[in-house]
Amino acid sequence: MSETINKKVQQLQSELRLITGYKPCGAENCTKRLKELAEYNVWRLFIPWAAPPSEREMTTERDKDTLSWLFGTDGLIPKLSKVMPVECIVMFADIYAERNGISMDNANQYWKAIETELTGVPGVEFVRTSQFDVATMDRLKAEESYAFERLLQKYGTIPKTAVSKILQAAIKYGQSDNDQEIYESAAEYTMLRSAEGRYVDENLGALWVSLNWPERDVMCQNVPRLYIPQGLRAPWLKD
Repeated sequence: MSETINKKVQQLQSELRLITGYKPCGAENCTKRLKELAEYNVWRLFIPWAAPPSEREMTTERDKDTLSWLFGTDGLIPKLSKVMPVECIVMFADIYAERNGISMDNANQYWKAIETELTGVPGVEFVRTSQFDVATMDRLKAEESYAFERLLQKYGTIPKTAVSKILQAAIKYGQSDNDQEIYESAAEYTMLRSAEGRYVDENLGALWVSLNWPERDVMCQNVPRLYIPQGLRAPWLKD
């Protein structure tokens, strides 16, 4: 790493920590990603956005607060754009919404409302999880088919809440009290999240801006990412 790029990477790390209050995650992979962004002189950000389980269609003040922190006049994106130009991919998680039994009509209306809130914001691209390259995702899912088993094997080093959160979601969305079905639902979810994380890392070359909690991203530990303030996370869960 040249001295100039090294200094710029240090600047990028400092800016991210100053703005978010959190150190970017991903260890060496994060440093590598920031080096790539520094060399291209562009922030390439990836922001996944889920659908409300309540199936509401309109944005709430919580949604707007999170959007403002990200894209508002004094938000993350404008602040980062003072350092380098910003390209931002906002991904609507349609595969997960469908898997979790959420009405796609309601989900699409909600995401349309999010898009409307961001009308006129430069450098923003909207995509769906289902638009990821199918062949690549199939390969990654196959390679990550034992992600949940690997997670359980690391139980001693991973916070207890990490596994329990995944199992809670499996119970809620799997709509079953059968232990085997709960396990299979958790395994499927973990496989999808792991494959998605690798897709973002290996194919989009982006820095993941997570609106979730770290314990829900435990299967994506090596993916370069950063977290927004706790009070603004997962606005789709707050009605």
